[in-house]
Amino acid sequence: MTVEALPPRGWYEDPADEARERYWDGRQWTQRVRRKAAPRRRADLVGAPGDVTGAESRVTANVTLPGYSPAPPVAETADRVAGFPLATWGRRVAGSLVDGLIITLLLALVLLVARDFTSRLVTEWDAWLHTVLDQTQPVTWPMFTPPPALVGLVNQMVWIRGGLVAIYSLAFLATWSATPGMRLLGLKVVPAPLLDRVAALPPKWISAQDAAQRLGWARAAWRSLAWAVLDAGLSFLTFVQIFSLLMPLWHPRRQAVHDLVARTVVIRQRL
Repeated sequence: MTVEALPPRGWYEDPADEARERYWDGRQWTQRVRRKAAPRRRADLVGAPGDVTGAESRVTANVTLPGYSPAPPVAETADRVAGFPLATWGRRVAGSLVDGLIITLLLALVLLVARDFTSRLVTEWDAWLHTVLDQTQPVTWPMFTPPPALVGLVNQMVWIRGGLVAIYSLAFLATWSATPGMRLLGLKVVPAPLLDRVAALPPKWISAQDAAQRLGWARAAWRSLAWAVLDAGLSFLTFVQIFSLLMPLWHPRRQAVHDLVARTVVIRQRL
């Protein structure tokens, strides 16, 4: 007899792996899986020799989903079963620290090559520092303010670092969809899927189909530019930078400001 109704929600045998169970929400398979529990022998399911009732009970107990097909065909549910979680805040911060260290080393290399600029920066800094330390009177704010020449050199160094951040981010995001720090933490940047595509998935997950989308040069450029501007931290951007750093803690899609600008999300690709 054909049964047309869908099975009730609950745990059933995973169509993709017989060694585990997957949760059925009443309409489709979800991302929630668990290992199968070891079968327990129950006295009420074991009949005496020749007991037909006991045999029927044992057969019924072994049926995963009585009256229904144990699962829709795997080919039909593959896109919905597979998926990846959004990156946690801790992993994103750890990846950013690794990238920040690499960019700092690149900046040191640039300063080592640009000896004239570095020499002027060190000279101006040393002169201003000695001026402040040699003051016999209490140091007031006008005295503590760096001279315009030193401020100009520092601003140039900030823009040099911003350029390195933009080039570094664009080169790796456009080719790998992840910076070296992200790859080390198993993260990847992908285009943000539409909300209706994630409605059937667990919270803070995206499908394997969306995770396979390439980032593209345009999104990589927008994200890299936004990251470079925030990294500079000039004036009020310092507060925006702090806000962007903490934003994934409460944002429903764990996005930062540069993710919103480029319409991207960061996922944990390596589980």
